[in-house]
Amino acid sequence: MTAETPDPTAAAAVPATPPEQGAAGPSILRGAGIVAISLGLVQVFGYLLNVAGARLLTQSEFGALASLLNLVIIGNVVAFGLQAVAARLVVTSATPERDAVGARILRFGVSAGALLAVVGLLSSPIIGSLLHQSGAFVVACVALMLAPLTVAGGQYGLAQGREQHLRLGTLLIVTGVGRLLGGLVGLLAFGTVTGTIALMCLGTWLGATVGMLIVRRIATGPPVVIKDLRWQVIHASHAMFALFVATSVDLLLARFYLTGPESGAYAVGAIVTKIAFWLPAFIAVVAFPRMADDRRQQTTAIAAGAVAAIGAVLVLALALMPGLVIAVVAGDEYTSLAPDLWIFGLIGAAFSLAQFLLYSRLAVDDRRAVFALWAAVVFIFAGVSVWHASVAQVATVVAVVALALSAVGVASLIMDRRHGVPHPGEGLDSLERA
Repeated sequence: MTAETPDPTAAAAVPATPPEQGAAGPSILRGAGIVAISLGLVQVFGYLLNVAGARLLTQSEFGALASLLNLVIIGNVVAFGLQAVAARLVVTSATPERDAVGARILRFGVSAGALLAVVGLLSSPIIGSLLHQSGAFVVACVALMLAPLTVAGGQYGLAQGREQHLRLGTLLIVTGVGRLLGGLVGLLAFGTVTGTIALMCLGTWLGATVGMLIVRRIATGPPVVIKDLRWQVIHASHAMFALFVATSVDLLLARFYLTGPESGAYAVGAIVTKIAFWLPAFIAVVAFPRMADDRRQQTTAIAAGAVAAIGAVLVLALALMPGLVIAVVAGDEYTSLAPDLWIFGLIGAAFSLAQFLLYSRLAVDDRRAVFALWAAVVFIFAGVSVWHASVAQVATVVAVVALALSAVGVASLIMDRRHGVPHPGEGLDSLERA
């Protein structure tokens, strides 16, 4: 391999062992706890921003804010893809190469983020018109957010790949809470969508800047040349985008096929789905580096079981106490949703397992999983187009497809254990060969 650092051939030949791990290895439970708390804190601030927006803005303004926040989510798929690739490259590189790999990832994150921001800025007048925004400026603020968000994705990946959970947790809080806290301050100070998004943009830039200071010690030296880095990130981002579509398209279909009140009830159910979907996310974050090296088989099986168990407990709780959950999430006017609430929990739990299994494929650069995701999107479209007489029918269709998708992932995992998979790092020639 060709690199700008000494002895680059070691990157593929030496099994990756995170330097922080040592002989005994880090406490996986401690790491999971740190990441779970950090992600939970970010989710709490996101929830507060949505609650405050619903209370302080008019319905039309809140709809505008929600559409802009969805734009941020869509643009963030590149950051998710870069995070996965960065973590994998760090794990599969020899220890002496890791700082150089980190430097290259951060440089790529800056370039990719700048490109996304420019494209967003150029298209902001059109997007603003399509989304019925008050002007192009607020969409431009969203576009400007994409640069630091992409850089932050690279920062997460570097800490994640080294299994530096405290550093990763700090990054999540600094960048995630910084962005959402900026939005809250803007909302409370100005009471407008523009003020909210503008200060959210400022908070995102500040968070990514502080993040650079946090990761600079693990991204030093001349950047190494990484083969096909652009395509690796594109493929990973494509997979994350397919997952986003598969887990979100049902809301659009419910809005199209159901009546206004029914689509509102479905939207409340979708909140429960998102809770069930994101609740076990910390497991994938902590397990990902271990699924990219020699610990893969044992880690994948145990972690997948943990994700499934959390989902099962949540679905059971929703079946036993739906009224309490509805009272907390939405209010008494949605009590008619109670008998079907567990179905929404099942959707989120199934998609959460599918997400984890997707990450297990990304950990070894297996790009076939994306086909199953797009097939799931097609089946959801086809199923809901036939069965959409009620909220329960739409939710049941989505639940069946989500369960089938997770079953395909589990079957793939079983096949790996029976027949073996390529040695972690094979096919991941991160550094160019000379």
